[in-house]
Amino acid sequence: MDLKQGKQAGFSLVELMIAVLLSGVMAMAVSRIYVTGVQQANNNHQQAQLNHNLRASLDLILTELKRAGGYSVDFMTINNQNDFSVYTANPFMQGVNNLSLGGSCTGNICTCVTYSYDLNQDGSLGVSSNGGAALANPVTENTANVEQFGFRLNKGALEMRRSRAAIANTGFDCTSSTGRWEDLTDPEVTIDDFDVRYIDEAGTTQAGPEQIDLTNGGVSCGPGANCLEVRNLAISITGSLGHYSLSAAGRIRVRNDRLYTVPAVP
Repeated sequence: MDLKQGKQAGFSLVELMIAVLLSGVMAMAVSRIYVTGVQQANNNHQQAQLNHNLRASLDLILTELKRAGGYSVDFMTINNQNDFSVYTANPFMQGVNNLSLGGSCTGNICTCVTYSYDLNQDGSLGVSSNGGAALANPVTENTANVEQFGFRLNKGALEMRRSRAAIANTGFDCTSSTGRWEDLTDPEVTIDDFDVRYIDEAGTTQAGPEQIDLTNGGVSCGPGANCLEVRNLAISITGSLGHYSLSAAGRIRVRNDRLYTVPAVP
């Protein structure tokens, strides 16, 4: 019996080259889709990280500054609650402990704010948590805790003052030598602007707090007058991460109005 050998069909060289080419094109397309997806995910992460850093920092700053000057007074021990000196004796609104704008200031807009308040409600200003710390005024200060705080822009970072720099250091201001400052934002985030300013109720920038003369009336406190200061602040933060930039802004009215007596002219 004669068996006829059948022809074996195969791919030609041209067909193989076309198949390889199509496979390469598909691989490149899938690779590009993957890279694009990774880049988009990274971009979304950067946007979310930047937004979280700025919003969380702004919320903390607004909440903290509302408390500036907060002072616990035991009225049960005070015979005359109408005595103006009861309120002007607040150590959290005197001297360097009073809410103050500083750092780099341009046109009444500054890059740092310091403030204090009675965190543990003991009626005394806590300047250190170290019992060996030097006290500038032992009558109004103690070492129960730290109640001198601040926020500032420093070399592309937004920082908060957490404690004193040293036992012997009694200073309190926006400089690095008078306190330990910690970053509020992630290292990847650059803070391009941090602005703090006094404003009026309409939002217009002011040189200082609104003043009310309680003795004579009027909007400017003269010598010998009992004065009330209403403090409205506007805060804005601008930061960047990667290709993205974002700004966050808010306003607050400090809950505690400042009361003081203007020194009389000698």
